[in-house]
Amino acid sequence: MKSRSLRTGLLLLSLVSAVAVGAAAYRYAAVPAAGVTASRPAGAMAPPARAPLREQQAIAARNATIGLLLDRWASHVERVYGTEPAAWKRAMRPSLDRVGERELGSALAATTFDAMMVALAPHPASATSSRPGPGTAAKTVPAGDGVYNVLTPCRLVDTRNTASRIAAGSIFDIHTSGAQYVFQGGAASDCGVPVNAKAVVINVTVVQPDAPGYLSVFPRGASMPLASSLNYVAGAIVGNEIIVGQASTGGPAVSIYSYAGTDVVVDVVGYFAAPTTGKSLSCKRVTEVSSLSHGNYGSFTAICPFDTYYWYRYSAPVGGSCRWLDQVPGTPPPGQLNGNIRSGYRYSCEGDNFSGVSQRIETTAICCDVVPL
Repeated sequence: MKSRSLRTGLLLLSLVSAVAVGAAAYRYAAVPAAGVTASRPAGAMAPPARAPLREQQAIAARNATIGLLLDRWASHVERVYGTEPAAWKRAMRPSLDRVGERELGSALAATTFDAMMVALAPHPASATSSRPGPGTAAKTVPAGDGVYNVLTPCRLVDTRNTASRIAAGSIFDIHTSGAQYVFQGGAASDCGVPVNAKAVVINVTVVQPDAPGYLSVFPRGASMPLASSLNYVAGAIVGNEIIVGQASTGGPAVSIYSYAGTDVVVDVVGYFAAPTTGKSLSCKRVTEVSSLSHGNYGSFTAICPFDTYYWYRYSAPVGGSCRWLDQVPGTPPPGQLNGNIRSGYRYSCEGDNFSGVSQRIETTAICCDVVPL
């Protein structure tokens, strides 16, 4: 038994090491500091050409890691969600092929299914935006007189887990409250949204749509809006953070319409409800626009305001988004774009630009403070 455990440990170690080698071959420059793009200094030697053997080893190691992840959790998905392992693997493979080495390594190290899916959670560039312009801030608009309540991101829906891909031109109704969301591919626990919540703040991501199209998210029972919540191209992985009102009947609360057939992932990050204490959360959006030249990797941030009058501290970032500003509608994005909360006072967007020309990136932070009502 010890020998078997040792062999398994050595296999995992070798896979992680090989993936790291592949990542090093992919990027020869160090990751730059926030707001700085990576480039070769004048007069510096060009990086050596990647050896074909090393490329083959990196590809083989990545494929082995992906295969190991799928094999490890396929039986869990069948047991919990009732989805046939081969169907789940087919649905998950396109997403795994697109994630970065860091996310893949984190997923491999995860000890629970939920932790693995969080590590692989897509944080792509948003296809649509109604946010303020560069360098400006605007107060978030709550639902009526509701107070915003922050939640730890929780998976409500993942159609890949239930083999319930949304058909073209159809509406998919989802539950946002309840003891568990396994029936719609989500978490096996309560995400914390009360039944009487007036609106929810959700990250909605489409995965591998069949054709170009759009997604509309709206309260169940309401008329479908003319405006789209996000647009997509065939085969894309693209998402957006959405504030949507919801039905309070205790059943499905939100409806999702898709023009083309697609898988959908929905995470809830907060909700609006009637105030229950003498305090509420006041939020602002801070947006910054930066430029990333072709062939480079960049990291950019939007920093929350610092209050020097009352609190004497930074507002806390509760979320944010990233967006390519110069992407031509109907075309693939210039590269992968990922967003994360950093250091407790800023939101960061990191990405690669393979478009052939310089591209602008919009980074938006949602910054909040607790204030008296």
